[in-house]
Amino acid sequence: MPKYIYILCIGLAVFFCLISSDVFASNYQGGYLPSREIAKNKAVNQMLDGVEGLNQKKSYSTLAVTSTHSVVVPKREGMGIKPVYEREKYKKEMIKNDLDWIEFQFNMNSGMRYDYLRWSIAGDTNGQNPNILSELTWSDLWIYQIGTEAKVILNKNFRLEGSFDYGWILNGENQDSDYYLDDRGWEFSRSNNTSNGDNVMDFSLGGGLQFQVGAIEGWEDFLTEDLGVAVLGGYSHHEQNLRMTDGSQTIPASGGFDGLDSTYQSRWTGPWAGIELFGSREKFKGFSRFEYHWADYYAEADWNLRSDFQHPVSYIHETKGTGMVISFGAEYEVNDSWTAGITGDLNFWKADKGLDRVYFSNGAVVDTQLNEVIWRSYALMLSATYRFGGE
Repeated sequence: MPKYIYILCIGLAVFFCLISSDVFASNYQGGYLPSREIAKNKAVNQMLDGVEGLNQKKSYSTLAVTSTHSVVVPKREGMGIKPVYEREKYKKEMIKNDLDWIEFQFNMNSGMRYDYLRWSIAGDTNGQNPNILSELTWSDLWIYQIGTEAKVILNKNFRLEGSFDYGWILNGENQDSDYYLDDRGWEFSRSNNTSNGDNVMDFSLGGGLQFQVGAIEGWEDFLTEDLGVAVLGGYSHHEQNLRMTDGSQTIPASGGFDGLDSTYQSRWTGPWAGIELFGSREKFKGFSRFEYHWADYYAEADWNLRSDFQHPVSYIHETKGTGMVISFGAEYEVNDSWTAGITGDLNFWKADKGLDRVYFSNGAVVDTQLNEVIWRSYALMLSATYRFGGE
């Protein structure tokens, strides 16, 4: 867990550096400029001099060197000369124009997430004896999640992006069932347990091309004034670190039992491809997005009450899977730099038949068939986005 918090802290540091740069830029009007801008402002002053007329009388305030890195911008006085604040406005516009080719976006979000995970195994490697021997389900997993996302857009057409999410499982339920017969027949054991106190984590890196389509004729009032399309691809990693505690045996009905603290840690990792529609209308922005994922699935479990299993790795799962992610959101422009909004994510993942390998305490290793793994996740988040550069 700490390594993920370190990554989040680095993201926050970058975020506040961006804010600081914007605040520093706002101090230009006071008359102090970084040394690297002196040459640029000299050119701007010469251009303004040409507009105002070189034959006009000029008087300058005393040039005071305040440090090795900044100087006081000279003030212009006299009939027909533009006020200092107007000149500084033009300078800031010129500086901003230098960043038209690149745009930075940094987003922070926070909200609630709901997860569901289920897997089952067969009695042998052929998927028989019986076809479902054991089935584990984690349901009603309520998660508080925070996240960050960064985007860099180059020349309005090429996009790089990355995101990181971390969530704490607040509450959830687990059921562990075992069967004698095929198709969940003759359930001879069931325990119903609590699942909380652990975490989930996701990160993704990607990039691609985006294009401005503009308004669609006849749909301007219904859709957007400025519609865009992005074709994207990347790589992602998703973790669910699940725990079983507060055990209760319901078949046979023997009641609660002490000491249950078993874990199941699953990983979905692989490439993805997607498409995004985005647009704006007046002060509102919105997007919808679809991603298709190809994943390697791997999981480790520690069944702490099974003395006949090894610890901390009692068994593993390995297989291949796929996933679909649908995202959507809307934002309101608070000012030129900030937007506030709401976003949603829907995840539908499935892993196919694979390997279930059990490690026994006597050194024996037994394989059987992993039938499938199903993962569903739904999140609704409040967000704030800071933008810098671009138009």
